[in-house]
Amino acid sequence: MKYKKENIFTLKEVADFLTVPVPNLVYLSNNMHKNIRESKKLKKGSLTDMRTITAPSKNLKAVLRLVKSQILSTYSFRSYVYGLGGNTLKQHASIHEGNKEIIQVDLTDFYPSIKHDMVYKMWIEVFEISPEAARILTRITTMGGGLKQGFPTSSHIAGIVAEEFTSSIDDYCGTNNLKFTQYVDDLNISGIDVDLRMVFKTIISLGRVHRLTIKRKKTKVNSRLDGKTITGVALFNQQTRATKEVRNRAVGALRDLASSPKDEHYRNRASGYLGFLKHLNRRDGNRYAKLRDDIINSKIN
Repeated sequence: MKYKKENIFTLKEVADFLTVPVPNLVYLSNNMHKNIRESKKLKKGSLTDMRTITAPSKNLKAVLRLVKSQILSTYSFRSYVYGLGGNTLKQHASIHEGNKEIIQVDLTDFYPSIKHDMVYKMWIEVFEISPEAARILTRITTMGGGLKQGFPTSSHIAGIVAEEFTSSIDDYCGTNNLKFTQYVDDLNISGIDVDLRMVFKTIISLGRVHRLTIKRKKTKVNSRLDGKTITGVALFNQQTRATKEVRNRAVGALRDLASSPKDEHYRNRASGYLGFLKHLNRRDGNRYAKLRDDIINSKIN
């Protein structure tokens, strides 16, 4: 059954809709500390800075996936949003073709800024769910007072809560001859002969208005004329392909597969990269498919 605002309201109706018993939802909401595992990992490109990885338990992840697929995924995002509303990564990247400068902002940087009260307000005002049900849903989709990377629901919630902010960026870009897109957690602004410093200052100001903090050091500014990288996609001469970093990871997946060709996880991982490469560049995808198939066939035969 597709979610409609008139279909669910009370906690019991939410539970019935998700096919999760009310006691299970209440238990998870009261015992989140028992249903997550946190670990530290070095941030990319750093030898000292650590980031916290939050992994939900099997039961919590299953419920969060239901919340995402049955409720959050029914939300109609604006036309500049890709990845959350069905538009493809290639379509997203192609919007910026031909532009010389681009600013990229990672929306996951906003996660600590998206507090539980914002999420609670979203459940009530956007999805028109009762306060009791909204409290339960807020408790199981946030941790430590805000959103967490690693929760299946975080990207959708961030996109919805931050929509006033992103729509203000879209309005600003529309009046200044700039292109703006959002791909899941990545915000991209591009143009020709752009005053990047002024654009970035404007983004920071708009973020402050909406209680969202932007980390300057993680914002990427690209003013090269020979090519651009957008969300793992390299744009060169009106063509798209996966970035070198992504292609290297795909090769690594093939090495893992070669070490254990019957391993289901390695097969699925290689197939995932195959789909990604083929979507962006058919030639790259066909080459990768041949390598993968050769590995599987040679090891089995």
